[in-house]
Amino acid sequence: MTSSTENLIDGLADRLVPVPARLLERRLAFAVVGGAILGLSLIVGLLGVRPDVQLAMASSDFWLKLGYTASLALVALAGARRLARPEVSGINLTGFVVPISVLVVLALFELGSTSAGERNTLIFGATWRECPVLIAALSPPLLGILFRLFSGFAPHRPRLTGAVIGVAAGATTAMLYSLHCPESAMTFLLLWYSAGIMIVAAIGAIIGPRLLRW
Repeated sequence: MTSSTENLIDGLADRLVPVPARLLERRLAFAVVGGAILGLSLIVGLLGVRPDVQLAMASSDFWLKLGYTASLALVALAGARRLARPEVSGINLTGFVVPISVLVVLALFELGSTSAGERNTLIFGATWRECPVLIAALSPPLLGILFRLFSGFAPHRPRLTGAVIGVAAGATTAMLYSLHCPESAMTFLLLWYSAGIMIVAAIGAIIGPRLLRW
């Protein structure tokens, strides 16, 4: 009996194939690039790029908008990468706090240096109703690709992992959406871009336990 068990173990061990180094990182990079290209194609095809995009790119507000969304996406992707390992049960949230805090300071300064009559424009702009909805509506392609990727790993906390994946998908989509969006106020960005990202994060948290379970 012992000999048979040992032979079985030896046979299984002989079939083991080493996992390539940085496998998750490579797959994650391909997934993000592929999903971003698909998302950008949808934005350009359905919404179009803002006609003054070249002029907008000369302003600091445009790059702050890209920087905020890109930093959230990168922090979330790093967190999701960490949560993909079964021995990890949580992540450090400091990476999220930094860009949000910077934007809060900028938004408060913006509101404080603007007259009361003009603050509604900073808060609501012209697209506050559709902005978070469009970010959430354009996120499923990347969200689906990322869930497909992470379902092949073994996250210990699928709901948290799903929420973090949602932040990554939502923030990446928001970054691409900024090529269409004419809004430039930091207050608008803080409220409505963040709202769109949080909608996708909530969706990720809801479907995470179903799609990421072992």
